[in-house]
Amino acid sequence: FGDSHTLNAGLEYLWENLVSPHHIENRTSVSVYTLSAYAQDEWMPSDRFIVTAGLRGVYHKEFAAPVTPKVSALYKLKDFNFRGTWSMGFKAPTTQELYYNYIGTMMGKLKAYYGNSDLKPQTSQYASVGAEYITNKFQISVTGYYNYIHNMIALTTAENKFLEVEETKKYKNLSKARVYGADISLTYNITQDIALGGGYSYTDPKALYVDDQYDLRYMQYIPIDATSNHNATLNATWKHTWK
Repeated sequence: FGDSHTLNAGLEYLWENLVSPHHIENRTSVSVYTLSAYAQDEWMPSDRFIVTAGLRGVYHKEFAAPVTPKVSALYKLKDFNFRGTWSMGFKAPTTQELYYNYIGTMMGKLKAYYGNSDLKPQTSQYASVGAEYITNKFQISVTGYYNYIHNMIALTTAENKFLEVEETKKYKNLSKARVYGADISLTYNITQDIALGGGYSYTDPKALYVDDQYDLRYMQYIPIDATSNHNATLNATWKHTWK
């Protein structure tokens, strides 16, 4: 729309089918579908300032249709870029999390994993701020973020249905979770063809888990399973254009 607005809109249809005759209760297969629509406007009031705002609506076979907004801004000042973002998120449970049951031996133990058809969708609110410094030779970016998650879907310890099973887990909705962290990335162009780069991420993910050791089912804020606090990468790039 004119020189300052760019509109992007679209539709998405996703169909999932899970076939597993021995691992779905009372059925041999299950299927779900998701229909989504989105619209996003990029507004550029000046060469230095860009604002992007959008909405996404989702209709899932098992759940109501939530609308999730997103707003982000970019400001350019000489060799610096400053960014800020706020958004809401929605994640429906997968067919495996809803329906799939599995009992088998893993790492020498007989374990059981159960789906949960009573799961609720996972929702979140996310905010981030960041800055970039960009020259012909050197680029560095720093971003800090916070993500608040409601009804987070996770595997938690459950009651054993069979005495011989040593460990039983079931997908459940946790009360809430939060993740905050920072990302740093940099690139140095040694020549026009060769560049060295790297990055570091610090993440602190924690959630409220139910502690079955207490009669009052005390809620504990503990690290999220299968997550790490520190991640680092190094890379080298060579590029060349042949005539």
